[in-house]
Amino acid sequence: MADIFGVLLPSLLTDYRNAHGLVDVPIKADLLRPLIEQRGVVDRILWEEFDYDSQTVLAKVEFYRGHLGVYAGKGDYARVQYNSSLNFCWQRFVLVKEMCHCLIDDTAASRVVDMENLMKLGQMLVAPTYASLEDFPPHVSEHMAEIVAVETLFPIELRSHHKAAYDDGTVTDYQLALRYRIPEQYVRFAMLKGYYETIYSLRASNLVDL
Repeated sequence: MADIFGVLLPSLLTDYRNAHGLVDVPIKADLLRPLIEQRGVVDRILWEEFDYDSQTVLAKVEFYRGHLGVYAGKGDYARVQYNSSLNFCWQRFVLVKEMCHCLIDDTAASRVVDMENLMKLGQMLVAPTYASLEDFPPHVSEHMAEIVAVETLFPIELRSHHKAAYDDGTVTDYQLALRYRIPEQYVRFAMLKGYYETIYSLRASNLVDL
């Protein structure tokens, strides 16, 4: 796996800033897609809505090979399917999270490849305990994809400007969620003291200028 915090994220955010600006939020999922394709394990990423009656399966990604075009030959695809019932903030977040698998899932073992494993993963993600997960690599991959999605849509470069106001209660989770258009629970997660400090220590030497 490539160096996510030292190389991939700074590179991704720098190219996005150069093309679209980082301060013009929310950061747009459709503009991230070609940047992820350039860096990931697939040539093309496709998005599709799906209807699935589940409280745990919000989105999924499938990897396959197919023809890129009449003259281009075969290439690697990722099909990202997202639950049609999601609101705008959740839709954005799960699209980016699933695309992040294209950056971090560089082995078949880390991918969810069938519905049985998808349901197993969904149950694990909502379970109160994570005992016996050591033999299920997609669980680790799923959490890493969440973190990379948070750090892409609500990067430390931007949330550092809200830290003081957030800590004194002047700015709320809801206000930041509305501004960055991500689910409120991920704002709360991103602003947790321990998490914030850990990410800052990993990114301090390669923060992207706004």
